[in-house]
Amino acid sequence: MQHLNGNTTEAIIRTPPIRRILMIIPYAPNPVRVRTFEGIAQLVQHSEVDILCLDDGSPIKLPDGVRDLKIISNSSKLRRLFRVIYGLARGIPAGYEFYNSMRLPDVLAGIDLSQYDIIYVERLPLHLLGLRHPRIIFDAVDCWSNTTRVMAKHITGYRRILYALDSMLTLRHEVAACNSANIVLVSAEREAAHLRELGVTAMIQIHLHSRQCFAPLRVLQERERLVVSFHGKLSYVANEMALCTLNRDVAVRLDASRFDLRIIGKCPPAFRSKFKNLKFTGYVESISEALQDSDLSVFPLVISVGFPNKAMESLAAGVPFIGTHEVVEGLPPMPELLEQGVYIRELSEFSAEIERFSQLSLTDRQRIAEKCRAYVSALYNSPSQNTQWQQLLGILTGEKVSEADPITSQR
Repeated sequence: MQHLNGNTTEAIIRTPPIRRILMIIPYAPNPVRVRTFEGIAQLVQHSEVDILCLDDGSPIKLPDGVRDLKIISNSSKLRRLFRVIYGLARGIPAGYEFYNSMRLPDVLAGIDLSQYDIIYVERLPLHLLGLRHPRIIFDAVDCWSNTTRVMAKHITGYRRILYALDSMLTLRHEVAACNSANIVLVSAEREAAHLRELGVTAMIQIHLHSRQCFAPLRVLQERERLVVSFHGKLSYVANEMALCTLNRDVAVRLDASRFDLRIIGKCPPAFRSKFKNLKFTGYVESISEALQDSDLSVFPLVISVGFPNKAMESLAAGVPFIGTHEVVEGLPPMPELLEQGVYIRELSEFSAEIERFSQLSLTDRQRIAEKCRAYVSALYNSPSQNTQWQQLLGILTGEKVSEADPITSQR
């Protein structure tokens, strides 16, 4: 309160009350689970956050600011197998039971949920957890029924049967899980469209987790060989299919004296003998640092659902990429990068496009790298990320979303 010329001016700053949020997540939080980890890091800036996690045996690392962590051990593979088989017998899709825990409903029943303003649930079968709360966020991430349908269409062997079965079982469960929430989060517009087509009536929001560009952009220099790379979770079936394409159709067409084709990241032991034309780096401490040594990324994926993180990771490192239509359609609009950092090609055109890119001048490639980095920096700037969460939480709690100026009254 200030006294000015005998008048009293009272400045009232509206500070929203501290929210309390319970996050229920199906695996150990750590930086490898980027969407989960960054979501926690953003939420603790706006709320008091407690976490209930199902420990899948991965290392646990939390961002600063988490108030409380409760852990349910869930790393037994035998229990997981039993849970999946038992779930299938009851008509519950394997994708929903893979990370679930039979203990979770009982643990939740013992928690006073009324102490929380918001409950946040990621991936788990929300409609089967017995939650009773007026404000629930369900992070579906992707449309699982569409994912399983696409997998069943493209892969072969016994896994095709499993994915086909899951695609049939998932439909009603996915709608029920989403409609049990107030707000459903997904990673890309195409996933939201799939859920709406299924009949989901809950509000659906596109949520992009934050992505920082910490390392300075590499200054390109002439070198003997152009470094072309592919990265991702290499055991994932879609990535394994991409490796088949690179091994069979791309590597054999590239002159080894002019191109260094690298597969970045930890790979199953059998892959080195299975894909003899490919060079695997093995485990790397930092994917972003490994990417920064690349000149071009390639993503020959016929299966791409949700948000293509690998493509955005390359752009964040200032590395342009060649990708299929399936990869690019999961990204936010980027007309400024088409043919200037993002090159959409058919699988049969990848090797020719790599050759064409190698003919660009160093100046042109540096300019393209700067455009890639600038796009990601603008898309993921901190104010926009904070606004996204403020809007999301404000919708649920009924708080005013925009930052109000101080209210001044005269006495």
